[in-house]
Amino acid sequence: MTETRREFAAMIVKSSTGFHPAGGATCEAIRIMAAAVGGRLGVKASGGIHSAQATLALVDAGATRLGLSSTAAVLTELDRSARRV
Repeated sequence: MTETRREFAAMIVKSSTGFHPAGGATCEAIRIMAAAVGGRLGVKASGGIHSAQATLALVDAGATRLGLSSTAAVLTELDRSARRV
């Protein structure tokens, strides 16, 4: 992975697009990817992220970037959760 990064100047690795029948990003995949790059690259979780709970779980698993088609809904849910605290 390091050789590829040097040659192409990669800055992130990406989990998926969400178009595969099995779905999009999983916490397990993000943990594995984060461990593999060891902080040298960002980790983008994308595909199938539709809730604040899933978003926070993926960040806890090591995602440094997110690809969400439901951004407004997730931000609204996070805002409501923060107001309850």
